[in-house]
Amino acid sequence: MKGEVFKENPDTVHGRLLESVHNGTYTMERACVALEYLLAEDRWKAVGKGFENIDDFLETIRLEEFKIAIDKRKTLSKKLADLHATQRATAKALGVGPMTIHRDVTNGTKEDVKVPQNDTIDSVDVPYVTQKEEQKEKIEQPSILQNPADEMFKKMEKNVHVENNSGENEWYTPVFIIDAARKVMGSIDTDPASSALANETVKAGEYFTKENSGLTQSWKGNVWLNPPYAQPLISEFCKKVKTENKNYNQAIILVNNGTETGWFGTLVSVASAICFPKSRIKFIDKAGNPSGAPLQGQAIVYIGESEDKFISIFKEIGWTARIEE
Repeated sequence: MKGEVFKENPDTVHGRLLESVHNGTYTMERACVALEYLLAEDRWKAVGKGFENIDDFLETIRLEEFKIAIDKRKTLSKKLADLHATQRATAKALGVGPMTIHRDVTNGTKEDVKVPQNDTIDSVDVPYVTQKEEQKEKIEQPSILQNPADEMFKKMEKNVHVENNSGENEWYTPVFIIDAARKVMGSIDTDPASSALANETVKAGEYFTKENSGLTQSWKGNVWLNPPYAQPLISEFCKKVKTENKNYNQAIILVNNGTETGWFGTLVSVASAICFPKSRIKFIDKAGNPSGAPLQGQAIVYIGESEDKFISIFKEIGWTARIEE
């Protein structure tokens, strides 16, 4: 990898990779190139506040929505093995079973697959793929673009969902969700992760941008929050939701439905109710046009004492439920 790709900031590339869930045109090829770039020369260590452990970095990567071609998956598996990633962490990041990663790394067959002494393999795993089946899978896989990584990055659109990382093509919350949030809370007094353009729709009494980060401010009144989805910002904003809880009255937060993540657990630990939209939300670009269908669903979390009102209004948007302590 050479050329302009070296000019890319690791945070920017990482952010684009994570924000791919909001961009229906984001391809498997682009996702793999982004990950390869971050793994090269240990750039992954410079993401966010920095990672010392490759497994911790992989916790931020989720490529299960992309059907990664076998050859590309094997290349990534072996590269991650060279970086001393555990097969379990690699499998979770790439969206396959640990046994699959073990075969990728060892070029093993059904008879010679063994569990490494320093790793574990789930007892329930993907079925073993015979050589004949693997050849069939190769044929059915979409072809891999052979463009050099720097050429791929030249073509990568800077699509981010909220102001984060590249700060170029931002994506905003649809008006009907903002209107529903305002009906529940009566007003929106604070938006901790916004911009002047976004606030034309949100109409918060006070809003914070990436320049005067909401992470360092006090949140008052009724809060609307659609945080940056890239790590470590998503975790930091969810922690702030919890620690700032004593200062605001109510809050409605729109996030990915990452129910398996630590940040999601932090968020729901102070929540009263939740809504899972019946369809994936199509965010809005600067021109007012909806995006392509995102690759992941969302969750709308309510914090406050009006959970009945929240459920009554948001049941028109999706499945709702109270959250018990």
